[in-house]
Amino acid sequence: PEPGWRFKPAGAGSVNSPRVLPLRDGLSHRMYASFNGPSGAGIISAISTDGGLTFAMEDGVRIAKETAYERHSVFAPEVVCVGDGSLYRMYYAAIPNPDSAFIMTASSEDGLYWRKEELPVIAPGGQWDRVKASEMCLMELPDGKGFRILYEACDGSSKGKRGIWRIATATAWVS
Repeated sequence: PEPGWRFKPAGAGSVNSPRVLPLRDGLSHRMYASFNGPSGAGIISAISTDGGLTFAMEDGVRIAKETAYERHSVFAPEVVCVGDGSLYRMYYAAIPNPDSAFIMTASSEDGLYWRKEELPVIAPGGQWDRVKASEMCLMELPDGKGFRILYEACDGSSKGKRGIWRIATATAWVS
């Protein structure tokens, strides 16, 4: 570990689940992270112009807790630039209550203002993700026409909707 903080929002609160994306200028990076503090909670962003040694918080919240799916928490953003580079796609975990988790998505032209899809892209209910689907990461498919989403899945097979956690996959095709 290197000494010092890379990013700490002003005031009280905790920040976690960072994801960093290089920006189109080829010099800067934007970090998306989950934030929970007295002023609110959601997914925020910060900019680095020094290769990730320091990040400065950007104004506003990128993804706020607004829907029934997001009632308890939104976290673990995963952001990719798709197509010709003019669109960003974010996948993020949404927790309506401690017993379930969904994967939601939103899109943006500038990486700051996001349009959420109403319904989850991955909802619990399958054999492996009976109660929870969250904490995803993306890998671009070799042909560049989509992404494989790898995510943690909980089958709810034990008391308290806990159970066996596995890594499951889904494919997101770029049209």
